[in-house]
Amino acid sequence: MMAMTSKTIDHNTLARLIEAGAVHRASIIEQKGDWGSVIQYNMTERTLAARRGSVRIFKKLETLVGYLKDMGPAKFQIAATLYEPETPKNNRG
Repeated sequence: MMAMTSKTIDHNTLARLIEAGAVHRASIIEQKGDWGSVIQYNMTERTLAARRGSVRIFKKLETLVGYLKDMGPAKFQIAATLYEPETPKNNRG
């Protein structure tokens, strides 16, 4: 399984790399119920960063998938070996 790296890439740099066709793969990594992304370009791997430079974490897989689709990489892999879905709550009394 691919791990998150401490080296990061920001939104603007990612956008420029995608526009240049330099991104080879985007990987979605499950982290104790949250989700992050590792971007692979050239011979480099970087974790997607938040505005303040820390690793960007998404609470929902769907939000991260939407973000990546909007950015451009239509294909990505998901590493979710530790993922355990929440049990739906029964609202019937």
